[in-house]
Amino acid sequence: GNIPEIARKREGCVRKYMNHSFKNSNLFKTIWDLISPLIIYYAGYYVGYFLIAMILSANHVTELPEYANPVIGGICMLCGLLVLIPEMRQERHFDIFPKERDFGMFGVTLPILSYFLIVICAISLVVCLNHLILFSGLSASSDSFQEVAKSQYSVPIGLGIILYGIIAPLAEEMVFRYTIFKKLTRLSGRMGYGLFVSSFLFAIYHGNIVQGIYSFLLGAFF
Repeated sequence: GNIPEIARKREGCVRKYMNHSFKNSNLFKTIWDLISPLIIYYAGYYVGYFLIAMILSANHVTELPEYANPVIGGICMLCGLLVLIPEMRQERHFDIFPKERDFGMFGVTLPILSYFLIVICAISLVVCLNHLILFSGLSASSDSFQEVAKSQYSVPIGLGIILYGIIAPLAEEMVFRYTIFKKLTRLSGRMGYGLFVSSFLFAIYHGNIVQGIYSFLLGAFF
């Protein structure tokens, strides 16, 4: 038979079923599905924080270097991800979207080229947003953003790359772009719904206007 046609029909049936399930689900279940990945992640995060506090207290550690809090935060992020693994594995089994998409302009599937283009576009978008926010004056007028920036710049450069270039992005991508986005898209049957809501939650998660605007636009792009 025509395999692509069968796949499209199957995907259409799955979408109709998800739309029906989403429309007929009660409000409490919808809200729980929306926030449950964050609750699970933060449960693991604060369990890790509590364990670290117990270890420091047992060893009578009362003074820590200035960059200790970001390091502890990075460890707690990994603890949150560890607890979230069952949820991520569950969403992996519900993926209805094709792994590879056909690039019409080339007529062939080019996953390697697509990743390269995504990286170039992401870097360009980051540079543009950095300059727009800088010239707008938002970064200078937001006290909460200044506190975050001060905390992040307090760590040595090598440690900062590990914390803010690897651990934090890994945690955020797995929570928002993998688990929450896929869950919302699966439950609603609409990718736009999952894209907007997950990006909005990602913006709220940062807690200040500068990172909120920045992360919403970047989150939607990613």
